[in-house]
Amino acid sequence: MGKRALNLFMIMETSTKAYLPQELAYVKAEWGQDLLQGNVIKDADAKGFNPGLIVLLLVVGLLLVFLVGNYALYVYAQKTLPPRKKKPVSKKKMKKERLKQGVSAPGE
Repeated sequence: MGKRALNLFMIMETSTKAYLPQELAYVKAEWGQDLLQGNVIKDADAKGFNPGLIVLLLVVGLLLVFLVGNYALYVYAQKTLPPRKKKPVSKKKMKKERLKQGVSAPGE
């Protein structure tokens, strides 16, 4: 099953030109019953990787590197950065809290 037969078959499928009987006989002899049964693809030589697979692996790889990098930075920051300072509580809020607890504010 050579390239010539495949090329000839492709040309026959895509054009409207009338073919000579010799050309048709060559295709029939070369491809045989495989052409009629639809087994053409299994005999084709696979060359290289599927481009979709390459793109998928690249995207998954980049996503994995991103997630692992973020986790590593998070762990590093937790170990090295000092704890966050609390916001200062206003005097008004402190007074409200004391009143809720039942402690009278000084001077009252």
